[in-house]
Amino acid sequence: MFRLGSALPVEIPSRSLPLLLSIALGIPALALPALVLPTVVLASADQSESVIVTDEERQKAASKALEILQKELRAAQDEYYRPYSEAETDEERNAIELDPTQDPTSSFIGRFLQLADEHPGTGPAIEALGTVISLARRGPEGSDSSALKKAVAIILEKYLDHPALTDLIRFAHYRGASEINVSLLEDLIEKSSHRPTVACATYSLAKLLGESPTTRKRARALLDRVKSEFGEVSFWRDLTYGQKVDGDIFELEHLSIGKAVPEIVGTDLDGKEMKLSEFRGQVVLIDFWGDW
Repeated sequence: MFRLGSALPVEIPSRSLPLLLSIALGIPALALPALVLPTVVLASADQSESVIVTDEERQKAASKALEILQKELRAAQDEYYRPYSEAETDEERNAIELDPTQDPTSSFIGRFLQLADEHPGTGPAIEALGTVISLARRGPEGSDSSALKKAVAIILEKYLDHPALTDLIRFAHYRGASEINVSLLEDLIEKSSHRPTVACATYSLAKLLGESPTTRKRARALLDRVKSEFGEVSFWRDLTYGQKVDGDIFELEHLSIGKAVPEIVGTDLDGKEMKLSEFRGQVVLIDFWGDW
């Protein structure tokens, strides 16, 4: 359906658009079917001419609005945490006590929800909803906040099959095994027809369930499903889920609490080979670190 701006809004069926455009543009109606028409919104309450807005223009407008709001959020957070950045010693930083009532985070939640409402169907709208989820979890009510529930409801209602949803779900397991997070992933697995989204949701749910001994068996079944059904789907850059999940299965089977520690072989400070098994029966601290 398309909306034609006039004194009173009028809903126009899509099939009537060629005839409408032939009248407005002076093009024979028979020539219009050959045209590739963009997604449009015709609106002009006070003007005689209609405005055609393409999907690309809608995406650009949404991206710009999101960029501005994200910049404002970062500036507000930087100001709130400024005492930490200005502290010169650990003693000074440890002595800082910020007033949680002055945290600007909560004041931005509604604005990100509004952005998603004003730019429906766009990738930035989904990103805004993801920001709502992240910010709402930091609030006093945690995963039970109304904003969090509203964002999830919008995702399930309007964005089940949107390609941009994968960016929101890919690392959902880092948001913790809250009831609402697990429920969202389960709903996406059941209801979405977008394979990459289902792959992301299945993998993230497996990672969450793998953290508890009581759900570890189900987690393994989900990882097996990821490998068999979504092995070719991209996880991140050039890494596929088929490649990624092998390490997760090994971790689930061998790196859980109570399992025997795998052998680790390395070189000590004197250049001699060292094996972890040589220290069996002793208390050992293993420090994994990286430098980029």
